[in-house]
Amino acid sequence: LTYFQQGCAEVLLSGHKVRQVNTGDSLGSLNILGVSVLSAVTVRAVETCVVQELKRADLETVLNRHHTVRARFREMSKLKPVFKKDSAAEVQIKQLKECHFFRELWPDFLQDLFLRLEDHIFLPGQVMMSPRDSSDFMCIILEGSADRSTPGATLCENTGKLPEPTKVGPGDTVGEMGLLCDMQVSQRETLVASSVCCVQVLHRALLLESLQHHREAKRHFEVIAKDFMMSQSSDIDDQQSNIYMLPFFKDCGSRFLYLLDIHLERHIFFSDEVIVRENTDGEDMYILISGHADVTVKGLKVGALSGGMCFGEMAVLGLVR
Repeated sequence: LTYFQQGCAEVLLSGHKVRQVNTGDSLGSLNILGVSVLSAVTVRAVETCVVQELKRADLETVLNRHHTVRARFREMSKLKPVFKKDSAAEVQIKQLKECHFFRELWPDFLQDLFLRLEDHIFLPGQVMMSPRDSSDFMCIILEGSADRSTPGATLCENTGKLPEPTKVGPGDTVGEMGLLCDMQVSQRETLVASSVCCVQVLHRALLLESLQHHREAKRHFEVIAKDFMMSQSSDIDDQQSNIYMLPFFKDCGSRFLYLLDIHLERHIFFSDEVIVRENTDGEDMYILISGHADVTVKGLKVGALSGGMCFGEMAVLGLVR
């Protein structure tokens, strides 16, 4: 178990940064409990870090003198079969398939997704998800229960109090839409463990990596993302997103624009997904109908795009490739 007294570090899973740990955070709870032997993540210091490390052998020595605490740790150690990839895989893949978000997806994709899940354990009262966190991950409850608070909840007319949190348990998922779209703070849910919770976390970066190998699954999520975007698009100015209104095509004839319009291909890109990669050949122009995108050069952000803007004009004219 590693406890951060000072500094911060980034946590990488399969080469992707999935979160950051700061002063007061700890890592390795599954290892200290004996639930997992190998570390599934790489932890890299972002700045000078002062940490305290507790070895399992030292914990066992102290527990032998404190039987009440030892019994508690022994109970949590029994959760090992819940996380075991070989024996629990079939059950956990079935849970994924029964989730509405993953329903009707192919078994090979679900198997690939299952191998990219990160195991976690949370103790009662521990915050699993909050509006302060990034919205780029989803929690799957394997064992235990948690309280789920709906974002933007209003006071009840009768009691004058906020509604009671909803209980979630084994098989339930929280935070699915955050995998595809950046959620506003007011839309992010709060999840607090009400008992010892065994949880698997799917991160957006790993979902996007899997979708590169399963194009049919990407089309499935494009439909979900489109429906969500349409429900949130009341503030989008359709005129700005129309090819007829783009400054690039100013003074072009309506017949010419009409013919271009019928050749436009609609694509949906999820949050953090690369639209165009630097130093690749291209002859396409892109019109951003809604959403926001960053423009980077050699890893540095040099600009930003939003709905109604376009890029790739030089390429479509054949001036650059």
